[in-house]
Amino acid sequence: MPLFHAVILALHLSACIFYYTAYLGNLSPQTWVGKLQQTGQMAQDAGLWTRYLFSLYWSATTLTTVGYGDITPITASERIVTIPLMLLGKELV
Repeated sequence: MPLFHAVILALHLSACIFYYTAYLGNLSPQTWVGKLQQTGQMAQDAGLWTRYLFSLYWSATTLTTVGYGDITPITASERIVTIPLMLLGKELV
């Protein structure tokens, strides 16, 4: 598999995992989705595509080690997911 495809796959999978972690927390205000909705950065009625886009953006900034910090893990489980993904990004990119 070419490197480009591997990077795209890693971005997609990590975005899905990051979103699913918030989903398991019922998208409450204690999750990254809830926090963005509370601060007005994401609409309260944002659709799945919008939430995936935010998640994919987070994934791209995290895996490329830029990590702007505008979308951050809030809960312990989100942080547990984030740490290995940052390490994976170091190896991929």
